[in-house]
Amino acid sequence: MFFSFLENGLGPLLILILLINAFLYKRIKINSDLLNFIVLLYLMILALGLRTIYSGVDTASYFQYYNEVSSSGLNTRDYEFGFYGFTLLSSYLGGWDFFLIFSIVLQLLSVYLAAVLFKIKQPNLVVFLYIALLPGFDLLTNGLRQGIALSVGSIFLVMSLYRNNLKVFNLIPIIFHKSTLVYIGSFFIPKNEKINIFYIKGLLFLGVVVVVIGYMGSFLDGSIRFEDLLPLPLIGTNHTLGAKIDMYLYIEKQLLSESMKAYFLVVSYVILLPFIYGVFFKPNLTKSVLSFGLFCLCLHFFFLLIWWTNFAYRFMYISYIPSVLLFVKCTELMALKRLKYFMFVVLILGIISTYSSNNFSSFSLLDLY
Repeated sequence: MFFSFLENGLGPLLILILLINAFLYKRIKINSDLLNFIVLLYLMILALGLRTIYSGVDTASYFQYYNEVSSSGLNTRDYEFGFYGFTLLSSYLGGWDFFLIFSIVLQLLSVYLAAVLFKIKQPNLVVFLYIALLPGFDLLTNGLRQGIALSVGSIFLVMSLYRNNLKVFNLIPIIFHKSTLVYIGSFFIPKNEKINIFYIKGLLFLGVVVVVIGYMGSFLDGSIRFEDLLPLPLIGTNHTLGAKIDMYLYIEKQLLSESMKAYFLVVSYVILLPFIYGVFFKPNLTKSVLSFGLFCLCLHFFFLLIWWTNFAYRFMYISYIPSVLLFVKCTELMALKRLKYFMFVVLILGIISTYSSNNFSSFSLLDLY
């Protein structure tokens, strides 16, 4: 595993840039964050923006869709019209490589901007954490539609923290991917600090209960059909919301091993640990952070309800970027050395595990010819 990490080159380069970023910020006392972000962005463009169509699971499918759109101008697969527009615009402005590069730049730039708007001192660390763990890597590569929707949506989520009248913009990501329908829940997050702390602790307790009894869900044989409970039509598809949920819950194809299901569960909690620590032991978290954290936990709870199923990781992705933002923000707010060390351990171990994984090894990088 470790030797494959050293051989691929990208992982070691990411750690090197991370160490340089830490050195410049702490030792030389200059804010080199933007410069490091540009270097990081350039590296990811070279590595993932110029990959071959045989990389990963879905690159070939996106390549086929791009060719269909660029040749006919039609949305041949009934994807959300925002992603269709993104694909059509890419075909006008450049070629297939431009489509991939545009998707990388849009995601990473959106995450960086969301961190800036969240008043994080080192927004580059949010981008590092985003790409260090497998969910971020997958959103950058295989889950492009959801990755674009969630990253762009993170900007509006943060903006709506400070201005209630901006919450309506949380509906915009839906045009890229329907999973962001859950962002409607941000309309109902209270601003009262005591109420939020009560809800947060309640969700954390319920989350543990759900995880403990989660394996009981594996005994569902389809006798409970959400198609009957939620017959709401999904625009642009022939399915109802309930039928779509049934497809995720009862999918027969074994998409993930048991160890990978556990991985996504553990990661989902690891990136929430600084916030959880702050809620219980450091009562100096701001109202805006508590509100954002409550909404993040609500998204996380959706994942916990079905974490043992084959497609649950897609629900984990919905809370991933808010959790990453929360991780760095809380670490900065509490200014505890042990949390900073914990963050860098997560970053380094995350980079090593992600960029030595089978997911990464299936990619053919740098399609320059």
